[in-house]
Order: sequence, then C-alpha cells, then structure tokens
Amino acid sequence: MYPIDNLPMILKFVSWANPLIYYTILLRNIMLKGGDPFVVVTYTAALFLIAVFCVGLAFKKFKLHLG
Repeated sequence: MYPIDNLPMILKFVSWANPLIYYTILLRNIMLKGGDPFVVVTYTAALFLIAVFCVGLAFKKFKLHLG
C-alpha cells in the first residue's frame, strides 16, 4: 500500500512482480483521479498477463502431477 517511489531501488524492481502493486495503482487512479483510460487499460492488461501466466503455470504443474 506504500508508494513505490519510497522503496529502495532493488525493491522497486521486485515489487513489480506483485499483482497488488498494479491493483493499488489502478484503484488510486480511478478513485482519486477519475480513471485515466491509458492507465486503466495498461494496468488491467498487466494484471491480465500475470493471471494468464499464473494459470498457465498452475495448469502445467497440475498436468505434471496427473501424468
């Protein structure tokens, strides 16, 4: 929930792997700034890509355990 700008440089790169960062930025943009369409589309796409990656990884792991 803290702004990424306040983090040390190493943690900034690590934090971008966390989907909650995209979600909180998206919520702040919508609630405080009125929802800039570019930001909404960009961060929603990032969340979608993370979800596709995680579901694909889970499917692959599940398939390995069954086969």
